[in-house]
Amino acid sequence: MFDVIVAGGGPAGLQAAILLGRYCRKTLVIDRGKGRGYWVPSYDNLLGHPGGVSGRELLELGKKQAEEFGVQFKEATVTAVERADSNGRPMFRVTAGKEGVTQKYSCRRLILATGLVDHQPDIPEVLKYAGKSLYYCPDCDGYEVKGQPTAVLGPITKAAGLARVLTQFTQELKVVTPDPPDTLSREKLAELESRNIKVYRGEVREVRAESSDCLEALVLDDGTVVPCEKIFSAKGAKRVNSDLARMIGVEVNDNGHIPVDPKTKATNVTGVYAIGDVVASTQMLLVAIGEAAQAALWLNRSLREEDAV
Repeated sequence: MFDVIVAGGGPAGLQAAILLGRYCRKTLVIDRGKGRGYWVPSYDNLLGHPGGVSGRELLELGKKQAEEFGVQFKEATVTAVERADSNGRPMFRVTAGKEGVTQKYSCRRLILATGLVDHQPDIPEVLKYAGKSLYYCPDCDGYEVKGQPTAVLGPITKAAGLARVLTQFTQELKVVTPDPPDTLSREKLAELESRNIKVYRGEVREVRAESSDCLEALVLDDGTVVPCEKIFSAKGAKRVNSDLARMIGVEVNDNGHIPVDPKTKATNVTGVYAIGDVVASTQMLLVAIGEAAQAALWLNRSLREEDAV
C-alpha cells in the first residue's frame, strides 16, 4: 500500500515525487521510460541552468533526487487503474506491466502525469532534428529561431497562426502546408502577405542540411526548394495520454486534456490529481514543475486531514 502512486516519470511526475518524498509519503513512480522530455537536447529557460540542461540529464538527476527521499520507482507501463474506495476514503488499484509481466499496486492518492505524444511533421528521419532545428512550442523555443529563416509546417490554419506568433522572434518566415492556400480567408492571406510570409503547398521530400542542427533548405515533393535554417511544427499533439483517467471517471475534454482545479490540480474524482502536459494547460517545463508542486502540496494536506479524522 502506497500513500501515492505517480503515473509518469517526466519532469512533472518527478517534481511531485520529490516533494512527496520530503513529506515522508510512501510514493511510487511508475514510468515506461523515454517520454517526451527525454528527447529534449537542451532546456535553456530553466532557472539555475544558464548553459541549458538536456532532458535526459534533468530526468536522471530528478530520479536520483527523488530516491534520496525514499521514493520508489518501477519501470513499466500502467495499463489499468480502478477505484477501490474503502470506508468513504479514496483508494485505487493500479496495474502495471512490462514484457508481459504485470503487477498490481494499491494507493490512497493517484497523480496522473502521463503527458502526450507529438504529431510529427512528415520529414525523413524527423526525430534527429527535434530540439536542434525542429521545434514545437513557441513559448518554449521561439527564441531558438531568433532572426533565422524558419519554415512552419502543418495544416494551413494552424501553421498561419503559429507563423504570426513567431514574428515576435523572426521576420524570415514561410508556411509549408498540404492544404490549398485559399483554405484561409482573404483577410488572413492578406495578413501573411503583409508580413512577407510566403505560403508553399506540398509535402517535404528531403531535408538539405550540413547536420541535424544546421539546415539549409526543405525540398518539397514537386521539387520546390524552401530555404530555411529552422523548422516549427504546427501539427500539435498526436495523442494525449488520458486513457487511464477515463477508466476511473475522471473528466476529460474533447481534445483529450484533463481539466483540473487551478489551485490544487485535483480532478473531479476525489483523490486523483493531474499535472504536466496531460492537463489543459501551457505545455512548458516551468509550468509543469509548478503544477507538480501545487499538486504535491494539496495532496499532502488532504492525506494529513484524512489521517486526523
